Amino acid sequence: MTERSKTKVSPESLDRLFDKLAGGLSDEDVVGYALNRLSPEDALRIKAQLASMPEEQARVDRVRHESAAWSGDTGNERLDRLARRIEHASLTPGEAVARLRAAIGRAVRLVPYQPAFLADDRGSGDEVVDKGETADGLIRWRISRTPDRDLRASVWTWAVGLAGVRLRLRSGAWSAECILELKTTDELGAEVPIDDNVDLKANPLSIEAIEGGR
Repeated sequence: MTERSKTKVSPESLDRLFDKLAGGLSDEDVVGYALNRLSPEDALRIKAQLASMPEEQARVDRVRHESAAWSGDTGNERLDRLARRIEHASLTPGEAVARLRAAIGRAVRLVPYQPAFLADDRGSGDEVVDKGETADGLIRWRISRTPDRDLRASVWTWAVGLAGVRLRLRSGAWSAECILELKTTDELGAEVPIDDNVDLKANPLSIEAIEGGR
């Protein structure tokens, strides 16, 4: 009696087989090829398949385009910003208030902002004058001029534990207070008008004090 040999087939191999039978590439092959993570043999195989599969080539191109945002120095900065966003969102109210009070206690002023994750400026009709954030990125801000030529300051934070906290913004002799309120499911914000005679270049916006919170 002859004994049949048994070959183990992994779930990944089965998925790849079904994708081939369906006439397309697996997600694993598309991502692996787009990011140069396949063996030379698999890369050549997929390259040959793509020659007659424009829809799959479009998927490869899309992965390459979208992954470019997360590569190099710019990508590392975005990943760092995303990590801070997750960290800030997980802070308890007490932790978030203590973090902000510590920053103010060290007289940390708002610094020039890199707008990778800033709320979208397009479509608002406002002219963005300046952007910034606290040194640890906990509070972000934008100064804009409305179509009516009025200046206003908008502040945001992902630390939802700061809901209800009162901020005092200052620029030279001018100051104004605002309360952080929920604007989206995961972001707090507030807006305050700025007097026309405020010289923001000579006196950059800063957070002077906070009160309240849950």
